[in-house]
Amino acid sequence: VAVGTIGPSPLCVGARGGQALVGMRAPLERRQRQLVLPASLARHKTAEWSADRARTRRLPLLKVGTLVATVAAAAARHAARLRSHTAGHASAAGGAEAGATAASVAKPRRKLSSRLIRTLSGLVIGLGFCGPAVFYGTWPFTMMTVAVIAVAVLEYERILQSILSPPLAPILRYAHLTVSIGTILAAQLGVLTGIFECAAVALLVMLLVVQGNTKNPEGGAPISFGHISSQVFGVFYTGYLPAFWVRLRMISVPLASLNAVPTPFLQTCCSILHWPLNPTVGVFATSATAVCIIMSDTCAYLGGKRWGKTPLILVSPGKTREGMYCGMAGAVGTALFCNFAWGSPAHPAVATGIGFMIFCASLLGDLSVSAMKRDAGLKDAGSLIPGHGGILDRFDSYFFSAPTAYFCWYMYLKALRHFVDATAALLRSSFFQFNVVKHKSSLSGPSCQYRACTQRNLGMSPKLHERT
Repeated sequence: VAVGTIGPSPLCVGARGGQALVGMRAPLERRQRQLVLPASLARHKTAEWSADRARTRRLPLLKVGTLVATVAAAAARHAARLRSHTAGHASAAGGAEAGATAASVAKPRRKLSSRLIRTLSGLVIGLGFCGPAVFYGTWPFTMMTVAVIAVAVLEYERILQSILSPPLAPILRYAHLTVSIGTILAAQLGVLTGIFECAAVALLVMLLVVQGNTKNPEGGAPISFGHISSQVFGVFYTGYLPAFWVRLRMISVPLASLNAVPTPFLQTCCSILHWPLNPTVGVFATSATAVCIIMSDTCAYLGGKRWGKTPLILVSPGKTREGMYCGMAGAVGTALFCNFAWGSPAHPAVATGIGFMIFCASLLGDLSVSAMKRDAGLKDAGSLIPGHGGILDRFDSYFFSAPTAYFCWYMYLKALRHFVDATAALLRSSFFQFNVVKHKSSLSGPSCQYRACTQRNLGMSPKLHERT
């Protein structure tokens, strides 16, 4: 029996007895049929059998091809199984290290944490821009302030666009930017009075002229109380208050007049950073105020994350009382440290009070911006600084802190310094006289000698002496 495969049709041809057995499976569309013919009638099928013989001659080749294809397929399957088996043994022999390596390769790259991004952004801003501007002079510091305020004005106007209806005309935004920058430059040029009033009046006039002819799509008045108050507060917030940073930096009283000399630690830090060290009250007060604000915000953030449980105020739900206390401790401690690093130009009690006042002012500025953003439905005022948001999100604590520090140092330099020095001298003199006379009275007579001696040396009346 010869069995072969010709395409889709198998053919079987055989001989048995006097008969010719031809079995041919039809193509797929027909069913199998078998023909059993007598030998005498086989010759009548010569034409048909010739085709069958031709196909039968090709059967060995087809069988060999089929066998080769089958062997090749089996060999391929066996090789695939062998490779998978070898890979399994190799991964098992590699152990945990190979598994960890494969996992690390397949694992996506981790992103930087938000806290790290905030820290890096703060270092770049502080050490790269603000710090050199403070130490290099008044004009570099003024230009840096102008750049910060320019972006702050744009973010403030963006907040107003989400609150006011109808929104302000574009020309009013540029007018607000102009008067804010002009107020800061005027402070640098020595014009300290009348600028805020003139700027507020100019903006109100432009508001009436420009905004008064704008149609309200909601059918109401084109100017509301919100438009007027936002313009006046805008000049105050982004012009008048930041100008105090320039006025604070311009205080040229030398620290030597306060018997203060910068410590070697501060001199070493300035030499490492290549910052010029000009020992004046302006440089000391500006840098110390900025560092107090930074440490206050940092301690408040970390303390609130660690121990915060009691909410502080509904305007800013993320702030807690525990964080506030940590921020207060950070501001006061930083004020004392800066006072020591600059050679103690102020009494420690005065430095403590100034640190506390700076903390209160920074908290006020932070809550003010939070209230504005909450009213506008915004999470951040901008997206300029990675990890912080916008300029108002980063420098919100600086707006009210500048006038607070300026007036504290102004009062200290004008009047409080003399009062503190006189009080300290009086206490030192009284203590010295008390020790000397007490020692003498214990050797030579009663305590009435001490009373008479102290009254005579200090020039006091008996009643004033008792009060002292």
